[in-house]
Amino acid sequence: MPARQPSRIARTSASAAPVSALPHHRRAPRQPRQAPRTPRQPRRPSLELVAPLAPVGTQATGPIPAQPDVVIEEYATQLLSLLEGLEGAAEEILRHYEEPEPEPRQDAQRWDVSAANQRRVRQAQAAARRRYERRARQRARSQLAAPAAAAVEQFTAASQAGAVNVMGGQAGLAAEDTPEVRGLASEFATQNVQLIESIPAQHFDRIAQLVEQAYAEGWTKANLAHHVQFETGVTRRRARFIARNEIESLAGKMARARQQAAGVNEYIWRTVGDDRVRPAHAARDGRRFAWGNPPPGGHPGEDYNCRCVAVPAPVT
Repeated sequence: MPARQPSRIARTSASAAPVSALPHHRRAPRQPRQAPRTPRQPRRPSLELVAPLAPVGTQATGPIPAQPDVVIEEYATQLLSLLEGLEGAAEEILRHYEEPEPEPRQDAQRWDVSAANQRRVRQAQAAARRRYERRARQRARSQLAAPAAAAVEQFTAASQAGAVNVMGGQAGLAAEDTPEVRGLASEFATQNVQLIESIPAQHFDRIAQLVEQAYAEGWTKANLAHHVQFETGVTRRRARFIARNEIESLAGKMARARQQAAGVNEYIWRTVGDDRVRPAHAARDGRRFAWGNPPPGGHPGEDYNCRCVAVPAPVT
């Protein structure tokens, strides 16, 4: 009986590579489940200084002091509310604007503009300006400047008292407002009424200049609309700058008045510690200065848009 031939499957298996040479297809071992990471909590601003304060002109360290950001944001919101509807006012002006036509003459720089059209546009500008200036006058002192000054008084009272208590300084620094603090609040309200009223006035002055330039140079309505939209953004950014600059300046002045009234003649310069701090101010962070000898550029809060804070230094 002839020998039995191996089956096709057996032949294939015999000619295949050894099992040890085949790649392994085992599932990778399951990694142990990791517990979810707890999100890092942001460090809350504090007025506490954890290191001993150094002599005048030398450096000390400590946490970043509190900022009047809530007051600034509220004041900016109120200022921006005065400008609600600026786009609608611009649309009303543009609705009357008719694109000028070139005059049939050699001088291509002259444009034919209808006197009636110019009159309608100027009337629309004047009506919008009166409306916004009236709104600013009605709300400037009672709803914006005076409440902002009162909020800064409360902020500086709390922040200065906290700093003094933590460092074991003079008690009662912020127990009540001094005549100097009340005078600063009144001065702030008066000056800011003028600033607030200047926002719509300067805006519509600039719009009038753009319209005259558009007539003189033959702008299309779309080109004029683009310039008006850009100017509206500039006005809103100016309102935000005014809010921050004025509140920080007043907070710095009130801090100085409160400290000097309590006999605190020196302070620790503190910055907010971010990348927007001026290099000159960053170099002063943690250093001790005298109120009677201001560094170049003034004390904290006195320079434009300065966010630095003067923390009262204890008597040594």
